[in-house]
Amino acid sequence: MLERARAVLTNFPDDERVESRIAGNLVSGFFHGNISDRIKGHLEIARKWAEDSHPRIRKFANRLITGLEEDLSRHLIYEQEEGL
Repeated sequence: MLERARAVLTNFPDDERVESRIAGNLVSGFFHGNISDRIKGHLEIARKWAEDSHPRIRKFANRLITGLEEDLSRHLIYEQEEGL
């Protein structure tokens, strides 16, 4: 995680807008291919963040992982149904 993002997360621990912005930056951008593959990449990053030494970063990462895993499950089902 970028040092600036770490600093903002740790200095504003109760501001959900901070989490939202960092999560949004992670998942935004152009891609092609299956959405599930993209989410798997995001999960790899979030899992690394979940190993951070700071409890605030770990807490954020674990919540992010939960949401990404839910998204992944939905998209895998969709892709399977659509034959993607």
